[in-house]
Amino acid sequence: MNYLSSTTVKVILAVLLFVLIRAVVSSVALSSFSAIFVDAEFSRDSVVEVFYAASESIGFRPQFRKTSATISSNQRAETRIMLSNHVVRRLRVDIGTGPAVVKLYSIRLLSRFGPGMTFDFRQIFERFTPNEAITSFTLDKDHVLIKTDGLDPYLVLKNPLVQRNRALEYGLPFAFALFSYLLLGRFSPGRIPAIGDITTKQSSSGINIGSLDGVRGLAALLVLGQHCGLTATGGIFGVWLFFCLSGFLLATPFVKQPGLALSGTYMADYLTRRIKRIVPMYYVMIVITFLFAGKIETAVRHFLFIQADGHFWSIPQEMFFYLLLPLVMIANFVIARKNLLVSTLVLALTAFFASSLLTRDVIALYGNNAIQKAQAGIFITGSTAAFLYSLLIGKYRTFFSKPAVRWTSSTCGLLILGVCLALSATKHGTYGHLTPTEKPFYFGIAASLLILSTLLAKGSYLDKLMNLLPLRAVGVVGYSFYLLHPAMIDSVRSATVYFADYYPVRTGLFILAGIATYVVSIFTYSYIERPFIKK
Repeated sequence: MNYLSSTTVKVILAVLLFVLIRAVVSSVALSSFSAIFVDAEFSRDSVVEVFYAASESIGFRPQFRKTSATISSNQRAETRIMLSNHVVRRLRVDIGTGPAVVKLYSIRLLSRFGPGMTFDFRQIFERFTPNEAITSFTLDKDHVLIKTDGLDPYLVLKNPLVQRNRALEYGLPFAFALFSYLLLGRFSPGRIPAIGDITTKQSSSGINIGSLDGVRGLAALLVLGQHCGLTATGGIFGVWLFFCLSGFLLATPFVKQPGLALSGTYMADYLTRRIKRIVPMYYVMIVITFLFAGKIETAVRHFLFIQADGHFWSIPQEMFFYLLLPLVMIANFVIARKNLLVSTLVLALTAFFASSLLTRDVIALYGNNAIQKAQAGIFITGSTAAFLYSLLIGKYRTFFSKPAVRWTSSTCGLLILGVCLALSATKHGTYGHLTPTEKPFYFGIAASLLILSTLLAKGSYLDKLMNLLPLRAVGVVGYSFYLLHPAMIDSVRSATVYFADYYPVRTGLFILAGIATYVVSIFTYSYIERPFIKK
């Protein structure tokens, strides 16, 4: 039975949505104004400055200031100051910069989302508070007569600004609430692919290992953590985890059926699946990031994978490995002839030589104004782990089923993770040369061993850790999460500064940006990534 089919539950959720939408409309629409008009006469040439804030608790800051053109002396004029639909809950009006006599007739705010607001001279006198630089503040005929000493005189509105618009204030929230009430009866969270796939998703190898989704979620959170300032290079280790997971999962079918390496049909399907998995969401982000910004030449180079700026640098690395993997698997099949031990050794040597020989002079991947080294060796360490895992489980299943062995595997995995995070904490100090940035191949080996330890620790605390629902949930949408998180960090910073005068750093930013990124990733995974994956 769908637990959302209950009438009581639907009504409660609809009411909550009504309250939420009404609050949002009030804070971002009915408190938004496009311009302010000040009708005044100054005894000397002056300008009017307007300071505004989006919340009653926020102070006035220079970045939220607008200035009028110069107003000629002894001439009554209504000057216009554009506010560009900013949210204005608090308002301060600065009247001139030198000693002056000011006749203030009215202050009018124009809005595109309501009737606007007008303060006539009486309302100005009642609802605005003068600061100490205003020596006289009195009513006089049809204006407020103000005398200033020239030391930054200004008026501050006593109460928060909010205008009335019944259609927006009540009609729009009611429409959303009614729609949600009708929709909830047919809604099941499990129908959202990003939610349902937490327990039902299968990789291209036809398996679903929940702990590996948890590892992917951990990798995504490590990247977010670095960009939020929690760690110096932990995000790089997170990327190496991503690479090793790709190598592990893509090699798994060849472990089960080595002959697939010689199948043209399978290889064509494999490359098609990889393109559908990576390209759609990546192209969406390139369009938003570069094409919409008018950076056409940069966008084209990103579309062709010959340039990769910012966090997109990892995508050409992935694409290069996808092209390289068939060649590696063909060579492995020819040399090892289905012998898992020999295959494991061959792949380990291949990973080492790829790391050593694929220098910038051999393969040049350009991004962030630098030539980057191809990290195929890290991917192949993940593939090596896939063959090694199959070898160990195939020959020594009983041994690795023992609780003591699983506990040991779990402990080893946590030690590996702990050491890697400790070395990633800072770029300097005694061990500053031992970071994921400086020693990528070694940290790639560590990432592969962490994956292997997690799989061998089935049922123990490391396995339970990686199977935690939050990690698995992030892991399912991990690719979208990775691509979206920088934009969401910027959005969270802007929103909290704008609406709360709060600049989140480190832990606060990590939590807020993590939640925001996950929510958006649910939709991009469900309706951009997954439709292509399932076709």
